Amino acid sequence: MRVILLRHGIAVDRDDPNCPPDPERPLTREGVDRTRDAVAGLRAIGVRPAAVLTSPFVRAVQTAEIASHGLSAPDPEKCPELLPAAHPEAMDALLGRRSEEEILCAGHEPHLSILLAHLVWGANGGGEFAGLKKAGAACVETAKPGTSPGELLWIVPPRILRKLGETS
Repeated sequence: MRVILLRHGIAVDRDDPNCPPDPERPLTREGVDRTRDAVAGLRAIGVRPAAVLTSPFVRAVQTAEIASHGLSAPDPEKCPELLPAAHPEAMDALLGRRSEEEILCAGHEPHLSILLAHLVWGANGGGEFAGLKKAGAACVETAKPGTSPGELLWIVPPRILRKLGETS
């Protein structure tokens, strides 16, 4: 199974006086545009998820919807295991029950980096692997999540994804 971790795009700033509560913070116009361009880069490098899972927070759902549309993937499934405070073992267990060959997960930092470390090093990994920038992505391949450590295939910052999308 290949697991693509995609951090949500640029969202309304928490310091904005009109900012809604954190779970309801949407992507900005720039966030939508840059995420769309980053997804074009994912498409250019061959990402073709059979499922898209997302944190229920608005900005992650919007990111997942952009990814689903741009990658011709199924509609996103809201997944509490991708909430910012979720434990990585919960997501690892969920992935272990799935049968798709490639799954894209849209979520938040530092949760995605902690999940990435967990998928690569297992329960003993601990901590963060690498910080994903907004609309950045990483890919891990594992024989079966929850049972064996995976192999980090790539981490691509959003700037590079956007460039890759321009060339396709």
